[in-house]
Amino acid sequence: MSKYLGRNISVGLGKPATRGTAKTPDYWIPVTKLDHSDKSEKADLSAGLGTSVPAFDSVVTSTYGKGGFSAYMGDKHLGLILLGLFGTDTPTAESAPNALAYDHAFTVTDNAINQDLAITVKNPVDNKEYDLSMLDSFEIKFEAKKVLEYTAGFSSKGGSAVVSTPAFAVENYFKASDVSFKVAANLAGLAAASPLNVKSANLKIEKSVENYDVLGSTTPNDINNKSFKITGNFVIAHEASTYEASYLAGTSQALRFDAVSSATIATSAHPELKIDLAKVVFSDYARDNSIDNIVFETVSFTGYYSIADAKAITATLTNLVAAY
Repeated sequence: MSKYLGRNISVGLGKPATRGTAKTPDYWIPVTKLDHSDKSEKADLSAGLGTSVPAFDSVVTSTYGKGGFSAYMGDKHLGLILLGLFGTDTPTAESAPNALAYDHAFTVTDNAINQDLAITVKNPVDNKEYDLSMLDSFEIKFEAKKVLEYTAGFSSKGGSAVVSTPAFAVENYFKASDVSFKVAANLAGLAAASPLNVKSANLKIEKSVENYDVLGSTTPNDINNKSFKITGNFVIAHEASTYEASYLAGTSQALRFDAVSSATIATSAHPELKIDLAKVVFSDYARDNSIDNIVFETVSFTGYYSIADAKAITATLTNLVAAY
């Protein structure tokens, strides 16, 4: 058996036609990290056998997949991740001369059964597909001078053997220099707000997925999401007391992350990812007063549902993909 490098691993992602079934990858993703693998839970058989050793055997009670991967934010495959995250995609073709470009509006599906995906993992030793892969967590790191990268965590059924031939597509990747970050009093004010000189930022969504285990099987009957928790932070030079005052007062704000690539698609459109948070409250505030450095402040936030806007978060992805 030959040894191999982590970069010899290929990861694919597909959208099944029927929930929980197999699907060859729609996209092969250049990952920077992979830790999705098979897991099993076991129960000890513990009884009195005339010895102080507490158990005499162990049996497998559950098998499933758990983990995920990190990857650069490519404008095509990212839509499949966002579909698994939000649950609903409404694509709209742009107007001429950019009719081949589509704006995908992702909104939160408010039920426990969101879109499942199928993860395929191929390495020089084996090739497995993990069906009923439910997105459990999603995190984007916005760091100056870097390509934007996300981490997606999944729960799934256990892996089954498949035969795959990876085929990677050309994508446009978003960079930190493509990003503008805005804060406004409310969602309606974001368009006119000026971008802030943010050094870095982080956005994380957790869906608290849970395996639905039933009698008669060690494999999950389903995997359901239970909540939609939004948190994050941003780091900015301390030039005013605005954010500290908002933190202390518990003032609600609206946030926008908008990444517009310099690449051209269709005729004159550009790949874009815009994420709007309708209502956030600054949950923590800290200032780094190191004597030899510029003083920066880290502002943490929690996202809430805005009754006025009837939403908490939306995302719009512009690319050349007609539908996911």
